[in-house]
Amino acid sequence: MNIEVHLHDEMLELVSNQSITGPVTKKIYGDTFTIRGANVGLTSFHVSARPRSGREVHSDIYRVSVYAPLSIHPSRLDLAPGARYVITTLGGPKGGFSVQFLSSDVKVATIDSIAGRVVAKSPGNTALHALAYDVSGNLMTKCSIEVQVCVPSSMHLEIRSGRLSVGQEMSIYPVASMDVDLFSFVDVCTSYGWSIVDEQVLSFGTLASELLIANSEDGSHGTQKDSFPHDMTKNKVEHKTDSGFLARVIGRSAGRTTVSVSFMCHFYSVGQNEVPIHYKASNNIWVVPAPPLAVGLCATWVLPVNYTSSGLLPQWIDDLSSGTLSGISAHNVMYSVMHDSGSNSGISILEGGRLKTSERTDLACVQARDRNTGRSEVAACIRVAEVAQMTVGDEQFPYRVVELSVGIQEHLTVNLRDELGIPFFEAGVGSTSQLVVDTNRADVVSLKIPDVQHWDGSSNITIFVQAIRQGTALIRVCYKGNRHISDFVLIHVGVYLAPQNPMVHFGSHVNFSVIGKSEHGSWSSSNSNILKIDSHTGKALAIGEGVVTVSFSGSRLATYTLVTVVKVTLAKIEAPDGVRLLTNVPRPEQGYKFPVKFSDSQGRDVGIVGKEHMVTYECLMQPNFIGKIVPWHEPGKDKLYCILWPYSPEKSVSTLEQHVISENGSIIMGDPYDNLQVTVAVVGLGAPYAVGVVKTTFVGGFSVLETAVQLSSPRKNRTLIRVVGNIGGVQVSWFKRNAIEAVCTSTKHYGIGGIAIYEVKLLEDEDSFSDTLVFTLPETGQNEEIPVRYDAGHVTISDLSRQFILVMIALAVLIATLFIVCTRVHDLSGPLRPAAGVLTSPSVQQRDHVSPAGDTALDAHSNGLQTPLHQRTLSRTPPQPYTDYVGRTIEHTPYYSRQGVRKFDPSRTY
Repeated sequence: MNIEVHLHDEMLELVSNQSITGPVTKKIYGDTFTIRGANVGLTSFHVSARPRSGREVHSDIYRVSVYAPLSIHPSRLDLAPGARYVITTLGGPKGGFSVQFLSSDVKVATIDSIAGRVVAKSPGNTALHALAYDVSGNLMTKCSIEVQVCVPSSMHLEIRSGRLSVGQEMSIYPVASMDVDLFSFVDVCTSYGWSIVDEQVLSFGTLASELLIANSEDGSHGTQKDSFPHDMTKNKVEHKTDSGFLARVIGRSAGRTTVSVSFMCHFYSVGQNEVPIHYKASNNIWVVPAPPLAVGLCATWVLPVNYTSSGLLPQWIDDLSSGTLSGISAHNVMYSVMHDSGSNSGISILEGGRLKTSERTDLACVQARDRNTGRSEVAACIRVAEVAQMTVGDEQFPYRVVELSVGIQEHLTVNLRDELGIPFFEAGVGSTSQLVVDTNRADVVSLKIPDVQHWDGSSNITIFVQAIRQGTALIRVCYKGNRHISDFVLIHVGVYLAPQNPMVHFGSHVNFSVIGKSEHGSWSSSNSNILKIDSHTGKALAIGEGVVTVSFSGSRLATYTLVTVVKVTLAKIEAPDGVRLLTNVPRPEQGYKFPVKFSDSQGRDVGIVGKEHMVTYECLMQPNFIGKIVPWHEPGKDKLYCILWPYSPEKSVSTLEQHVISENGSIIMGDPYDNLQVTVAVVGLGAPYAVGVVKTTFVGGFSVLETAVQLSSPRKNRTLIRVVGNIGGVQVSWFKRNAIEAVCTSTKHYGIGGIAIYEVKLLEDEDSFSDTLVFTLPETGQNEEIPVRYDAGHVTISDLSRQFILVMIALAVLIATLFIVCTRVHDLSGPLRPAAGVLTSPSVQQRDHVSPAGDTALDAHSNGLQTPLHQRTLSRTPPQPYTDYVGRTIEHTPYYSRQGVRKFDPSRTY
């Protein structure tokens, strides 16, 4: 049987000792074969077989995903106890796969299974593994790296060549004895103290920072001074800081001096206490001066070895001048390298004015000759040198510490230098692939080396740093992976501008601030025609439409945010959904919601932009006496409304009455059924030309102020009912037409509402009955029912109540009268008689002469003589004439029986 393997492209290769390779198919012998991936991507293959019968049979098509081998970055890890590092994976399956990490010995180092965060625990060796699983949990591939955890025995300063030119700068930093760099111990070491023996030769600082300081002294720049300022009055300068793991020095004058650093490291081990170790390191630096006669330094370009530059040599005169020279047209210029005829120069000139250097160092000049005029001059001198040093930073970020906010992307400039610290005139073209950028916290920042950017005729290498989350990350930049040619930058991610990436409306104000750190600096706007901002306070005003960048620049902080200014050009308002007519009876619980929408010139909804900025608008209504209308934002939703809260019929009529009075009797006319056309408008306060209008119909309801009607005969056979509100279309009906009658007797109408008085009159009073008055408004379907009752000849509860109250009042008056009379009689019937010999005062005599006549009559009748009052005996016993009179009265009383035994003494009765 002939078997052939059909590979659909060159991503797969057939591995077999016995196979015949064709352009598309692979013929194999046997029933098994092996394939391997040649290129990364998606591909497919199938197998065909031709049996002896001659009929070819094809298998199904199998799809294959070829991925790069899974690997861990970095390939090896050296850490001190307590240090942290986040590893990442490269390659591996794509899509539908997950990677998990594990450590072979968690006593030496632990690792987060998802994030890849490594923590060194104690000295020793272990392996870290990365395993890739598919969605079913099947292991697809794996890889591992070795990790060594150890305590450095000593430290030394990394100074590549030991030489530095006057006026140039160099980065120096401590390195462990086993060639372990800052990644291994930067997390556990603090209190760095740097010192220079002779600052007349060498000083701390950066050229860019000194330029900023000079500008600030001139008043042209407000940036703070560098953290390593030089002091020319001291022979030995010390600087201590927790972030001083790296120092930048500047050559001042010719000579040799020593740079030293001391710091403390706190190592942690499992089951042991903290172990602090103090380190000291020092090294010598020789500051080399320029030759006595070096007038050609300013015209000498330094280029790296094995380098091809951009078009540094202009080919035409017009390349240097925008206009013609005295009528002469552009001329072609020829360049040649000036060197000895017997030597081979390491510099050559290529097409397009490009320069190419060889692998050896050299120094030569380039001659320029004008073909037309024949004039020749030295165009430039080229010095070829090897890359020996590196610094990261420019005038914007001259420091070793940079602070960024989350989401900010910033660029850092890489400057390659020769052994004397002199920067290369150009080193970016083709050199980006020779840089290796690492970080110990890949979860905090991400790094990218973009294409070369050309500035002022030269090229620089730029690194883009993207702040992902809050934290601190150390960045290392190496040249060709050589750790001895590297530089470090510490990135603090935490501060940010608030608000972040806001979208604001035209005419609104925004107050920007720095969150996370108290920093002095200046604010700026990339386009002051869109957003004006105060450089000191951060208060901004949106005056145009578009996108603008707001930046804040501090001494070590640079952050920015994008601001989008939208201008409302169109406002739209719609009638409430599902509502045919507006009314106030029944009143809606949530009011009538008129949806509002604001749009910009592109038709985008800009009513609510961002999380906090909402367009300011006003809702208006005409006429305004039917209710109150207000703007409203539905919580949790990006919806705006104008909500109408109708007044009750009573308040609506009261408001309408006040309106009529204020307008000197003018009324607002509706139709005969009091239907009113209402206009609702929305106006953007920041955009006075954005106005939306909608018209709808309002039909007011009515209210009956009385709740029931009680009729009685003959005293009360009629009553009045008041109806307030929409009285024009109100209809009243009842069942017993021959018993009662309801008639509207008077109205007070204001055009679209008023007050109506209905009289309900009893027509017959023979039998009791109950009925209901139904007031109806056909336009809205409103019904109000008022019960009517009539009781013929029966005492009602109210009548009984009134009678009971009258009886109780009369009884109370009678009791009070009897009490007063009895008290008076008791006081006058038994006055005390004065003792013998006691003279009565004239006032008493005078009072006795005016005594009642009844007493005098009784005395005369009994004795025939009148006894002076002052001689009467003062006794409580009733006088005998009175007792006899009472006895005779009882005896002559009809039907009075004297049977039985008296239980009282008549003489004691009074």
